[in-house]
Amino acid sequence: EPRQNPGGMRGNSIHTTSKGINNDVCKEIHYPVGKIEQLLSNGWRVITFRNGTRKEINADQNSQKEYPDGTVKTVYSNERQETMFPSGRVRIKDKDGLIIIDKK
Repeated sequence: EPRQNPGGMRGNSIHTTSKGINNDVCKEIHYPVGKIEQLLSNGWRVITFRNGTRKEINADQNSQKEYPDGTVKTVYSNERQETMFPSGRVRIKDKDGLIIIDKK
């Protein structure tokens, strides 16, 4: 079960998203498993996992997950997935999970 960080609301705390956008952190929740979820003033949610993986979900429900190895996976609200690997490889899948582009 999640528990709020002492102090609960943190309107004076600033968070920079991967897009370089600064926003006030309205709420920060610490989970027992080590996950931290921040709710930002612009409607975004930023979740940081214990292993260093970071997930951003914007107000349009597009999400971007950045893994410790540098891999970045974006899932759009239309369910299309785009994965960019540290090697430069790009893989795009449609909403059914079928690969439509796989460039190295």
